Amino acid sequence: MKKYISIVFVLLTFLAPTLFVSAESENVSSRYTLNKSWFRDVSPNSSIRPALDWAVENDFLDSGGFFRASEPMPALMFWPLVIKEAGFDEKSATFDTPLPPNISDDDPLAQVLREAVRRDFLSAEDVFDPLSNITQLQALSVLVKTKALLPPRRTSSAFQTKFDLLPAREAEYFPLLETALASNMITEQDVQSFRPQATINRGTVLGWLYRFATEGKKQSMLEATQSPIKTITKRKNILQQKLEEEAKPKKNVTTIRITTGENSSSNTISSSSLSQFSILEKIFADLSSQYRFPQELTPKKKQEMIEAATEAMVRELGDKYTAYIKPAQSKEYEEGLNGEIEGIGAFVEMLDGKVVITAPITGSPAELSGIMPGDIVTHVDGVNIENESLTDSVQKIKGPAGTKVILKILRGNNTLEISVIRGKIQVPSVTLKWERSVPILGLHQFNRTSGEDLLKKINEEILPKTTRGIVLDLRNNPGGYLTEAVEVGEIFLKKGQTVFSTEYKNSSHDYVSTKDGELKDMNKIIVLQNEGTASASEILISALKDYNRVRIIGKPSHGKGVVQNLSQYNNGGILKVTIAKWVSPKGTWLHGNGITPDIEMDSPTLEEKKQNIDPQIERAVQELLSW
Repeated sequence: MKKYISIVFVLLTFLAPTLFVSAESENVSSRYTLNKSWFRDVSPNSSIRPALDWAVENDFLDSGGFFRASEPMPALMFWPLVIKEAGFDEKSATFDTPLPPNISDDDPLAQVLREAVRRDFLSAEDVFDPLSNITQLQALSVLVKTKALLPPRRTSSAFQTKFDLLPAREAEYFPLLETALASNMITEQDVQSFRPQATINRGTVLGWLYRFATEGKKQSMLEATQSPIKTITKRKNILQQKLEEEAKPKKNVTTIRITTGENSSSNTISSSSLSQFSILEKIFADLSSQYRFPQELTPKKKQEMIEAATEAMVRELGDKYTAYIKPAQSKEYEEGLNGEIEGIGAFVEMLDGKVVITAPITGSPAELSGIMPGDIVTHVDGVNIENESLTDSVQKIKGPAGTKVILKILRGNNTLEISVIRGKIQVPSVTLKWERSVPILGLHQFNRTSGEDLLKKINEEILPKTTRGIVLDLRNNPGGYLTEAVEVGEIFLKKGQTVFSTEYKNSSHDYVSTKDGELKDMNKIIVLQNEGTASASEILISALKDYNRVRIIGKPSHGKGVVQNLSQYNNGGILKVTIAKWVSPKGTWLHGNGITPDIEMDSPTLEEKKQNIDPQIERAVQELLSW
């Protein structure tokens, strides 16, 4: 581990630049000017002087007036500093990204704010207040993103213990703190004094940036994504030198000569030494330099070309659970994992080259319209999607709430046409209802708060009452985060019992309950499942089944016995890659087979759902009361 060296800053910082504000119809437009002279309250031997010299010399910060390090950092100062330091040149920006409603195109902040909106740091729908103060959490979150640092889902036990964070439940910003500390952006003192909602002072923001620039990792996310080809042209032209070297004819080496026809030029490339990745980069470079209509190769088009190549490479692997999620869809994907969806309300997968509904969300427009797990979508609004990628198909299916989409569905040997009015869906993590004094506990997704939400329902609404058992409804639960599968499993198990095990390429790991769960003595559990019950849901059912704690009603589950890891890249894209298989406590790998129910029953029909009739729940209650 790196040795962390504290930088102590005198309590000084930027003077807010002279601000002229004019109001028109309640819209505020900011105008400000700065003098190019040194800060009058910073002496040459000040400890903060190196950071200020660095910022001013690189044009990240305009000097003039007083610095005032201990004063809060206002938005009009924060965004130009952070965006420029991340490699963004506002003079050359030509983005068509919308601006906040109160900012005009001729505003000095316009291009900086446009880039902040483009990177989802700000919303173009919200009024921008230039005088609002930035909080510590806002600053840390933005800086971590601009440096392309990927926080862990949970902090390490070493980090928690070091800063006395146990046994308190982990706050959402702890992973940000650990990441920033590990990257040498902040110090241990910063961690100990961190208050998420407190305003951050100007000296601290500059200090974090300077510390990372001089002692941390040097890659900037905005710099890497500003131009799609920077990853090719960077690295001090190492790749270009390599290609030029490889282009020289070599003795006893077969060479390939490539010509381009009229006014042709040729490149001689060694077939023995040029890697496939170099070929891909060389093709991209040749397209960029030789294509007859260069005006068509816009930055957006080049980015689309790179993303298409990436998506095709991942798809060629042939694993239906490994996928590249384009930047345009990555935010929506993460929102879906966290229970926020706008569209028809269904989870889909690309299975054997077909877009398959794996689970309509409970109460969603998709479910209410009669869409079922296993339905294959072949057309969207009359457009055939059979040859399209999953992300492109999903984009056609999704849309603003209140709009209509017509889906052509293949169900078995039957072709159906179903009209769905899209909606704004907040997927409930946990629901609870009672039938004849029996709690029907619905767990609909394993998102970041599922374990916490489930435990709250159990402690506040189930345990205070006398009940003979519970019905656990996992129908159409497609799974989610592995960590939540562990947390939920621990609620039902005794300390020391295995929740499940994972087998990686070169290692394995047993996930063992670290405590006695609140429902460890609940031995009468009925589980409802169907074809849409998958992944983390099957982990939970498998554990309960192996410990003889459950009876299962419904249809065979989906049968997903593998684990994916999410890696997010500088361009905003996400790689979802299979990294392990999981097995039950008894070593069962159900991949491709699913879990066979003890009592097989069809799911409620559309007509039964419309009448609020659920034969499976009725049977579950009956089984529990007679157990």
